[in-house]
Amino acid sequence: MDELDRVRFGPTGEDPSVMVRMDVNPLSNAGEYACRLRRVLTSVIATGSLQGFEREHFDHSSLPGWFLASFCDTEPVEGSADDLVLQGCENYYRHRQGDIWGVHEWISLFDPEDRRWSWWDVVGSDGGGVSVFVDTRGEPVVPFEELWWMLYAIGARSVSGPVLATADDWEAGKRLR
Repeated sequence: MDELDRVRFGPTGEDPSVMVRMDVNPLSNAGEYACRLRRVLTSVIATGSLQGFEREHFDHSSLPGWFLASFCDTEPVEGSADDLVLQGCENYYRHRQGDIWGVHEWISLFDPEDRRWSWWDVVGSDGGGVSVFVDTRGEPVVPFEELWWMLYAIGARSVSGPVLATADDWEAGKRLR
């Protein structure tokens, strides 16, 4: 099963022995957050896969308008930015002190040849939060600022982690389909 299928349909087959977990306190309910996350992730992986990641500019029209409003180099469409994106971006800058992101730069970082992580799943956690699991091929720490950005910009109040996790940790979460 490839990464895009895991995003769309959930994981099947052999679980990674070690994963990394990010815990998200969403601004919306867990189910809505998970849907938004899967929609953006499906779009970015498909965009790069279909167009090739070696490009300088991508046709990013498959990304949701509300998410495109989070980037510094896209023309906002009236009414496209929702409060979840605006608050999420503000929280990213407050908590991560990160730079402003451009959409083409962000998409290019999803090249599976260069990325040291791959998507595993998102599950519900106690208290209305979500836990995002990524496969880092056994590495405890990998660079993934593009993932931090996406998690916040979709509508996160806060994001904590990464922490090492096992398949048992993932299986203990509530399925969000």
